[in-house]
Amino acid sequence: MKEYNIVIIGAGQIGRRHLQAIARTKLSVSIEVVGRSLHSLTMAKECFEEIPNQGVVKNVAYLNSITDLSEPIDVGIIATNSDVRRKVVEELINSKRIKYLILEKIVFQSDKDFQDIITLLEEYQVKAWVNCSRRMLPFFKRIKESVEHNERICLHVQGGNWGLACNSIHFIDLLGFLSGDNDFYVNDSSRLDSEIYESKRKGFLEFSGMLSGHSRLGNEFSLISKRDSNAPVVVNILGENAHFIIFEDREKSLQAHKLANWRWEEVSFKKPYQSHLTHLVVEQILEHGQCDLTSLEVSYRLHKPLLKTFLQHLEKTTGKKYEQCPVT
Repeated sequence: MKEYNIVIIGAGQIGRRHLQAIARTKLSVSIEVVGRSLHSLTMAKECFEEIPNQGVVKNVAYLNSITDLSEPIDVGIIATNSDVRRKVVEELINSKRIKYLILEKIVFQSDKDFQDIITLLEEYQVKAWVNCSRRMLPFFKRIKESVEHNERICLHVQGGNWGLACNSIHFIDLLGFLSGDNDFYVNDSSRLDSEIYESKRKGFLEFSGMLSGHSRLGNEFSLISKRDSNAPVVVNILGENAHFIIFEDREKSLQAHKLANWRWEEVSFKKPYQSHLTHLVVEQILEHGQCDLTSLEVSYRLHKPLLKTFLQHLEKTTGKKYEQCPVT
């Protein structure tokens, strides 16, 4: 059996969940984890050792530097914060032979960073995808089958304090997946709250309020995050022939279909944690050269109107000029 070399750069919470998932792979792999501190690498090692049945993982190395990585790299997972992601990708691509990348999101903080990295990856013939994972899940694939016949889709998300800046891309990506439509406009930033606050991650900002947008093809979204609320997030997907009200935290949905006279039905589904997903993506990539995640090029089109709107809101609210959008 061929042995693959998997690299995870970033040993924080998300990186550790990726590591736990890779421990579940059916493929023969070696893993190298790059972290900024001994503490983060120690935490990563402890998380890896929590997962049983690691027989196909031949070796795990915990490193402080990209320069220490082995070559060639089959799949690199970039789980750093967005402010350093461009620098990390450039260092990795320019110093190591690598085939495939999986990038966390918000991917980059500016339009220019997207363009420059896409150009760099094309030059080195590296394929890259962005980890918006709802499009992997059987539940959302079934919804896509229900609404994919050129229907116009409305996606409405509301809940308390769910991180509008860092998580909106997940829902716009979901609408892009369901509709096959990847060119959206954000209407404006006028309904975002004027208060801008610190994210859970130090040095990054977060927003609350409402964002809405549409596409040329008539697909629409509205995203509402109430700052001083702990209300659960509810996802509402309305097509011409089906309606879904989704309670992700309870793994339940209400569904009604035109063909069934719009009779409501409760349906349970699974929404796995990241620690049960990444290995499935890596296996798809290594076995087929493709995966269910969003390509970097498509994700750029979905990120672009968001970053533009967030920057406009920051500049209007603070009176300062921003070259980078400080969200992650």
